[in-house]
Amino acid sequence: MGSLGATSAASQSGTGTYTSPVSGVEIATVQPWVFDPDITEQGDGYEILGLNASFNSVLISFLPAVIDVQQAQGMLLDEFAAGFDGYQELDRGSYGTVTYSLDIANVSGMEFGVFSLFMGERTGGFVEFYMYMAPAAMFADGLDSVQASVTIDGTAIFDGVEGTGLQDLLDANAGVTGGGNLPEADNAPKDEAEVTPEPTVAPTEEAAAEPTVATVAEEQTTPVTVTDESGAGDGRDPRKLPSEDESTPAAGNDSETGRGGKKLPTGGDELADYAELGIVSQGEYISPQFDTEILWDDTYAFDTSLEEPIVSDTRDETDSLTLVWVGEDFVLLYVDIYTSDGYTPADFEELWASADYLAETADPDAEVLLQDSTRSTGSVLIRDYLSDGEEILLLRQAISLDGGETIAIVTLIGLPDSFSDAYADATAGVTIDGEPALDIFTPREIERAR
Repeated sequence: MGSLGATSAASQSGTGTYTSPVSGVEIATVQPWVFDPDITEQGDGYEILGLNASFNSVLISFLPAVIDVQQAQGMLLDEFAAGFDGYQELDRGSYGTVTYSLDIANVSGMEFGVFSLFMGERTGGFVEFYMYMAPAAMFADGLDSVQASVTIDGTAIFDGVEGTGLQDLLDANAGVTGGGNLPEADNAPKDEAEVTPEPTVAPTEEAAAEPTVATVAEEQTTPVTVTDESGAGDGRDPRKLPSEDESTPAAGNDSETGRGGKKLPTGGDELADYAELGIVSQGEYISPQFDTEILWDDTYAFDTSLEEPIVSDTRDETDSLTLVWVGEDFVLLYVDIYTSDGYTPADFEELWASADYLAETADPDAEVLLQDSTRSTGSVLIRDYLSDGEEILLLRQAISLDGGETIAIVTLIGLPDSFSDAYADATAGVTIDGEPALDIFTPREIERAR
């Protein structure tokens, strides 16, 4: 296997790459994270790999596409939990063909956090499963380390997972299993400069097996199912609510909403770094993967102070752009573009308004205020609440592009008092391939509904 030789050579500088012979996916690591040759197994249509750094570990597995991710999650975690002195589920959920879980385990008297992620219908044709385990007291630090050190086909592992919220939940449940913490100095992976060089060895077929995931792969034969009746739950979550667990730009003055007097970039060097991702100028964007053109006037702006104002994910075939309303309050407008997979705007409208979807993604008191669809658009307006109880409005609109081959999901999130103004500005000033980004409702309808 050619990739194994490349890994061995690269390991001398603290890096390593490995190409899975099962899925064809390339996994790359840098110190302090190294392949664990004692945790690897390949079988008929599946593969298991292990990585570690100090007391932290990651399990990566590629499983047959016929596996139902929710059933697989339950089987794997039940079997996994049985091997510990104490084990407690803290949070578990799913959307589309993605399931996740955060648990806490007692390992010989010490508490470890366990975060797992199952993702179905991946572009490689496999179900992908990742599990991260680390001392509970320093869980977020270790997650930051693995996200910075391990990539899957060029994308950071656990991309988009925020460690802060997971850490808060672990801290709130400290001691629930009867365990304690490791000494603080030993908890987190050390920086590369502090690590004694250790060869990064790619997995080999002869190394000892980890049977847990293999058991799931062999026993699961149920086809992957869509979790909502419309079929639009394809695993690509169309934007969550802003909260303390998500990055928002700092206020430019004392305004609580964060808009203040922020100076936004207008061009030149400030935008040059984003040219390859589709930014043409302050006011124009062209999707690198779909050639979709988005234009906006001076009521909205591309703000480089946001953590990820623009993304082009070739692995998941998604292009995303975030704009900020230049108004009195903090309002965000997201546009996510991807292939439609045959789903129509009406499918998305039905999904977003469904009780099941709201139960999984919104506050228990959230409610649908407006919903409607046409042949080319589908939209829902929702009243929702942040974790501190503050009311916000969230509008999602699906737009059919390229004769139905492509879908654009526009999400507008903001405070109620200024929402209709921000919506009106988006209707008049933001276009997608020459058509208004938001148009299914009138600003007056939005104002009356709120």
